[in-house]
Amino acid sequence: MQSRNGAFNYSASKHSAGSRSSQGGLYQWICQLDWASDSWTAPLDTQRITPFMDATTASIDQVRRLVSLLPTDGDIPLFVFDAGYDPVAIGTI
Repeated sequence: MQSRNGAFNYSASKHSAGSRSSQGGLYQWICQLDWASDSWTAPLDTQRITPFMDATTASIDQVRRLVSLLPTDGDIPLFVFDAGYDPVAIGTI
């Protein structure tokens, strides 16, 4: 279910208009993972995805922007993407 400003979020409690849905937003996160055996992540960057944006193109721009800010100490960052992105386009990063 899409709205003009993003997605609708479902809530078990009713909102002021009596509906269980409220207008929400789509956000894209880049998180740093650790080698430790826990589930903690460190958010590095977040970007609001509007209904007029292509998520794959926004991802490519976001990754390039983040990589340009990383130190050039010889380490190569590894990015893992979930489903829903164009793998051919992501491969151009």
